[in-house]
Amino acid sequence: MNQMNIFLLGSRGYLGSYLQKHLQADTRIQEGKVYDYFINCAGKPTLEYCENHPEISYVSNFDIIRQTHKQIPQAKIISFSSYYVYDDRGLCSEDSNTTDKYLYTKHKLQAEKFVSEQGGVSFRIGKLFGNPASMQTKLTDVFLKADKITLDKVLFNPTSVKQVLSVIEQELKTASFTGVYNLSNRGVTSHLNYCKYIDDYLQTKTEISIIERVPKGFHNYGRFVMNVEKLENIFPLTPWQEDLREYLECIV
Repeated sequence: MNQMNIFLLGSRGYLGSYLQKHLQADTRIQEGKVYDYFINCAGKPTLEYCENHPEISYVSNFDIIRQTHKQIPQAKIISFSSYYVYDDRGLCSEDSNTTDKYLYTKHKLQAEKFVSEQGGVSFRIGKLFGNPASMQTKLTDVFLKADKITLDKVLFNPTSVKQVLSVIEQELKTASFTGVYNLSNRGVTSHLNYCKYIDDYLQTKTEISIIERVPKGFHNYGRFVMNVEKLENIFPLTPWQEDLREYLECIV
């Protein structure tokens, strides 16, 4: 691969810090430098926070992309969106119905539209795992720290940061992605079965309580999972179990 000039926004976040470790990217725009790519990992990740902080949601989930593009307009944009924009039931493709009922989803969809208009690509990603240098306060790492936990049977797409990196590296080699793609590892599971997989693999014997669905303040929680066929027709995806085992072996 020829050396690319890359600007990475959001390098201190969970995904951004992982990509920064593996890509030779600038985290500050250098005056006069011509960038080939602008990778956006910024953004406030929770619907509840964004509903209570509308201006922060607007800036971090949409306007920061537009403002950065003005500074380096020649750079192709790679931006990360969210599977929570969907408003369907079942297995959702990129053409399935979306919702702008919440500020978070509204601003993510605005960002996707802007990125597509500039010839860039947005990836709607599932629930992330796999960065050993940056523990989350979400499903994977919360379970690893818990002696007991309550889990539901809601389905989701596990997505390793390694899987995301491999797709980005493919784009840097081929410049073949534009528009919107669902991005996750191959395979769907439930919160319950995902954590049971970790428990069985590590033999942690965590005490698990089971409910059908955790109460959430947004209507589309648990209604869908993502179809990744569009991406997998171009690029082979790794089963989530494979990347999860690698991550677990790294941290234990």
